[in-house]
Amino acid sequence: MKIDRSTVVAAALHLLDEVGLDQLTLRRLAGKLDVQAPALYWHFANKQELLNEMADALTREIPLRPLAEGESWRDWLAERMRDQRRMLNAHRDAARLFVGARPGPSA
Repeated sequence: MKIDRSTVVAAALHLLDEVGLDQLTLRRLAGKLDVQAPALYWHFANKQELLNEMADALTREIPLRPLAEGESWRDWLAERMRDQRRMLNAHRDAARLFVGARPGPSA
């Protein structure tokens, strides 16, 4: 099976929801993808890099919209934070993932 970064991240997010952050291992992820664990290092230098990309992927689930005409920045920000909270609650251990991750520019 040929895998790419997005496939690995999607499988890792599915595994996160399934088993949680503490049980998310590269070996377990490799098994889910039906590859050997070293194959994942072709796409990610280490687990931390994968966790960072997972946090980026979750952040991209929340569409970033511009401030609407007549909308206050406070209302816009409050809605953005509610969206963020919904995203964090929708995925097991997502808040813990974000605490330890260093999201990239998309975040």
